[in-house]
Amino acid sequence: MNKRLSRGKCIHCLKWCNDLTWDHILPNSWYTNNVGDIEKWKAPACLKCNNRLGKIEQELLIRLGLCLNPDIDNLSPTSVISKKALRSLDHQNAKNGKDRIARLKKAQQIVSELFPTSGSKTGLLPNFGYHEGFDPKEQHGIKFDDNKLELFGEKVIRGIEYKLDSWYIDNSFDIRIYFCDKNTISDVINFIRQFGKKYSITPDFVFYRAVAPKREGILYEIRIWDKLVFYGYVRKKHWKLFQAFCSIQKYSRLKYFLVLLVLVLLIN
Repeated sequence: MNKRLSRGKCIHCLKWCNDLTWDHILPNSWYTNNVGDIEKWKAPACLKCNNRLGKIEQELLIRLGLCLNPDIDNLSPTSVISKKALRSLDHQNAKNGKDRIARLKKAQQIVSELFPTSGSKTGLLPNFGYHEGFDPKEQHGIKFDDNKLELFGEKVIRGIEYKLDSWYIDNSFDIRIYFCDKNTISDVINFIRQFGKKYSITPDFVFYRAVAPKREGILYEIRIWDKLVFYGYVRKKHWKLFQAFCSIQKYSRLKYFLVLLVLVLLIN
């Protein structure tokens, strides 16, 4: 949403600007018909960041939607999002000739990137997978840009902190995003849910947030449509410890950070 505001600070680039806008923390197009009159959380963003992230969000919405089954239940969030993705590629729904060409090109691009999975589960986005009732070996995969997924996750966390505490996360803090199989980090999930707080903003946007004393670290479990699930943290940068932390293999970092956070809680 690009409604203009007065001069202010962007939560993403942290710059003061004259073209400040309201940016939906969960993109407006990502909401389903279940929202009703519930407030959709927003945060201030400059026009440049809003437009840049908006393009990423639209790209992800289409690709995620194409991985969902539209025929499960017409009112289910996954069905609604799936149909949104299909409509966005349907040239018959185009507003004009330019839009029609853009939709055709996007559909052709995605089709050209499809690849046979041969029934393998390697590299699947957690909580997504093969559709029941069809032979896995005959189903195809859609490519995702890891960087875009992580940028989206970071955007959501920045928005959450602004909305809850009016906090602009500055460069002295580190933000990390993880799309993990829940079975590999069950202890982290249990910790977040035991010591954190649950926020049900809408049926489409639910998250858990556990905050260490003095805001030395924050852990998140974020659930969108109860289907796209990711985990993240914000923590103060302690450079020597941080450099050692970054050298650890990616999927073990979150568990390692859990130990650090527990120590902070015990010390305080």
